[in-house]
Amino acid sequence: DAVEEKVISYGSRQTVTDLPLPSARKKSEGRVVGMAAQSFNITGEDDTTPGYIMGNLCLPPKGIKDPESTGPCSQVFTICSCQPKSLEVIFGDPHEDEGTLNPDTAQRFLLSTGDQFRIPPANAYKLVNHSTSTDTLLAWTIIRPRVDV
Repeated sequence: DAVEEKVISYGSRQTVTDLPLPSARKKSEGRVVGMAAQSFNITGEDDTTPGYIMGNLCLPPKGIKDPESTGPCSQVFTICSCQPKSLEVIFGDPHEDEGTLNPDTAQRFLLSTGDQFRIPPANAYKLVNHSTSTDTLLAWTIIRPRVDV
């Protein structure tokens, strides 16, 4: 029996959703949020195949993806387009409590088009587009832990 499986996700057919604006965001950080779309949501089928979710994220000029914990998952990002050295990736210090993003101890990097980064499990991260004129477009994959059978 052949099973129909989604293998293409056309951008024009994806549902784009604004990311939430948390009440804890500092006033100085503004109110600009990113927009995300999910392409695939694949469940791991056994103990050898992890599940994953893929999609894209657009951060408008001065846009922020507020802190988020990865939980048991890993996340991988590719920067498809942005102004050079305008995307700030902020990682939680691995010595902090799981999922904590302390601005005083966080690791920070300024990245450009073509750069890639990953967020390990049990970490937290934040993304900031420092450009005043250019959107940042990222492709992302969330890799779920394997299922225990």
